[in-house]
Amino acid sequence: MYQSDVTIEAPSLGFPYYQTRHYNIKFHQYRDELCHYMAMKPFEYDSTPGDQDVVIYVRDIPHESTLGEFNGVRRIYAPPPRVFYDRILQKNHYEKVWVVGDPEIMNLGHPIVGYLMEKYNATKPKGSNALEDFQFISLAKNIILSPSTFGWWAAYFSSYRTTLHFPIMPLETMLPWCELLPGRPRVKYYDWFRSLEFDDIVQAREVCDGYLRGRWGMSMMKVFFLFIDQLQCEHSL
Repeated sequence: MYQSDVTIEAPSLGFPYYQTRHYNIKFHQYRDELCHYMAMKPFEYDSTPGDQDVVIYVRDIPHESTLGEFNGVRRIYAPPPRVFYDRILQKNHYEKVWVVGDPEIMNLGHPIVGYLMEKYNATKPKGSNALEDFQFISLAKNIILSPSTFGWWAAYFSSYRTTLHFPIMPLETMLPWCELLPGRPRVKYYDWFRSLEFDDIVQAREVCDGYLRGRWGMSMMKVFFLFIDQLQCEHSL
């Protein structure tokens, strides 16, 4: 399907990266073939997400600051703040909320995971490892993502009947997130900083790219204080 020695330089990352807008289009074009050749043996779970449940994938880097720098570019090293999750969960009224993430952050002490557990009774799948987490996310009919290639691929292998909730971040993340906006049915894009919501991929990409170009008047200081206020977490300081 692709030549294995073909790479593409991701803007501002400085190393070859396959998950760019060009390959994103190709990945969706050949989705059925990829699903066939990369299928995993089903795991046994005590319970799996129901049709009216939602699975939230929280991507965070333990022991790292919220705002960091990579290759000279300031980036967000954190999931979206609480307001992003509140907006989706209060609007949709799911029967059950599941939360999946790195074992180090899956506790009440984490500012997002703990908040979801306390306010929405979010439940972690029992006895899960990375592969089981991956498959568990892909089984969901409703998925809320953080900027993450792990979560992105798990959502990619989900059903086309699955609704994806995709955050638009106001600064560059640790990966080219704007490049990975999925052009597939049933995706909701959230500009949580300005309280905007989109169904259209073209509009979502324009907004996401606009943040990277500074079109919306964002500054590092504004985002810094936003995350301190809304995350209220020790590692933001």
